[in-house]
Amino acid sequence: MFKSIVGQNALTVMFTKPSVGEELQQKMFFDPYSRNPTTQYQGTVVAILPGYDATDSPQIMIRPQRTAKNIHYIFKESEQESKTVDFWIQDQYFVDDVIKPYHCFNCQMFQLYFSGNKVVFHDTKADVKPGQSYNCQNPMCSMSLTFLGIVKILELQSAII
Repeated sequence: MFKSIVGQNALTVMFTKPSVGEELQQKMFFDPYSRNPTTQYQGTVVAILPGYDATDSPQIMIRPQRTAKNIHYIFKESEQESKTVDFWIQDQYFVDDVIKPYHCFNCQMFQLYFSGNKVVFHDTKADVKPGQSYNCQNPMCSMSLTFLGIVKILELQSAII
């Protein structure tokens, strides 16, 4: 029997097929909130989007390893290629920390801190604005990322007026 993730914290990871010569290369996707390994994939991640399309099938839903948090990742193939990874930060209601870290999904390096509607760089503490692009601080990674904004998840009881 399948468990429904309706009403749960879910993120959709869009990725492209591997290019010629990369067919045998596998990469690890790490949860950007906890740095826990999530799954191996081939190709290139182009976006990390909040939520998922429940009517789209087939779907592969994965939870990061070694984490008790209710977070699920849905991996979907995309035809659209990009030179940068577009991402939203999804502020989860089940994390009680006032200031939360966001890491690179590729190398696990600290990238950002966020709280409420404010996002700052880990190293300089300078504000990050929606639409702003930057490169991962790890010289071995140098992934190009574009921050699109914060989406807040609220418990159902607190959202009812």
